[in-house]
Amino acid sequence: EISTGGIMKTGIQAINRMFGENDGFMRGESWVIGALQHNFKSGFLMTILKGLVTYNKPLMLNKKKKPMILFITLENSITQNILWLYQSFKENETNEPCDIRNISIEEAAAYVNQKFTANKYHVIMRRFNPTEFTYRDLFNVLMKYEAEGYEIHALLIDYLNMMNKDGCVKDTIGGDVRDLFRRVRNFTNSRKILFISPAQLSSEAKNIVRSTGGEGFVKEIANKGYYDSCKLIDQEVDGELYIHIEKRSGKSYLTVQRGKHRKAGKITPEEDLYTILPFEENGGIRDDVGKEDSSMKKFVSDIDSFSF
Repeated sequence: EISTGGIMKTGIQAINRMFGENDGFMRGESWVIGALQHNFKSGFLMTILKGLVTYNKPLMLNKKKKPMILFITLENSITQNILWLYQSFKENETNEPCDIRNISIEEAAAYVNQKFTANKYHVIMRRFNPTEFTYRDLFNVLMKYEAEGYEIHALLIDYLNMMNKDGCVKDTIGGDVRDLFRRVRNFTNSRKILFISPAQLSSEAKNIVRSTGGEGFVKEIANKGYYDSCKLIDQEVDGELYIHIEKRSGKSYLTVQRGKHRKAGKITPEEDLYTILPFEENGGIRDDVGKEDSSMKKFVSDIDSFSF
C-alpha cells in the first residue's frame, strides 16, 4: 500500500521536488489543482499529461494488461487539446515557433499519438457533456476500459466540478461537490489510479488578487480552502497544487505552491513547496527533466540599483 513503485514523474524538476522523496505522483493518489479563471488550468493539466507519458515507463500490476492514461475533458474540445499538445511538443523539441493554423487535425493527431506511445502507454482522450455526465457514467467508462484489457495508471479530468452531481449527497452547502470528489477519490484509489483535476477558486480568492495585485498569491491561499462551490475539497484529496500567472517586466511566469500532501515518509523541505516557472516564447512552460533546471525561487529585478 505504501510502495513507491510506479511513481509517475512530471517533465518539470521543480514540480517533482514538491513530492519530496517520492519525486513524482504515486498511483492511487488524488490531486486537485487550484487556480482562478484564465490561469493555465487546462494547460497545466496537459503539461502534466505530457510529462507522464514522456518520462515514465509503465510498471504493471498485471502484466497481461495494457497500460493506459485516460484524459477526460468536460470543457475544451478534443481538437483544441490535440492542437495545443502538437504545438507544445513541437516547440519543446525544436525550440522554434510552431504555427498551428495550417496544420490538419489528422497530422497533429498522428504526431501527438507518436509521442504518446513512445513509452508504450495507450493514451485515450474523451470529451463528455458535463450537463449529463455523472460519476456513475465515469465509473462505467473506467470499468469498460478495464474489461477491454487496460490497466489505468492515471485519470486526468478537466475538470471534475463541472460534472453533473446527480446522486451526490448535498447535506451542506457544497456538500455535493465534496461528495463527488470523495466518490471519485475512493474509486480510483482502490484501483491504484492516479487522479488529477483542476478546480476553480472562489470570489474570495479573487478579492485577494485585487488587494495584492497577485504578488505571492499562491502562497497566501495555500491550505485555506479557497475553492469555488465547496471549501472542503482539500479534505477529500491527497494533495493540492495551486497555480497563478504573474507578470514581471512584460514576461509571464507561472507560480506554483504545493499545499497538503498526504503521504508516508519524510516531510518535504519547505523550500521545495514553491516555484516559479517562466513561460518561454516557444514551448510555454518547458520540460527540463534531464536538462538544466529552469525554475526560480524568487523574482529578480531586471535592473539592480544602488545608492551611494
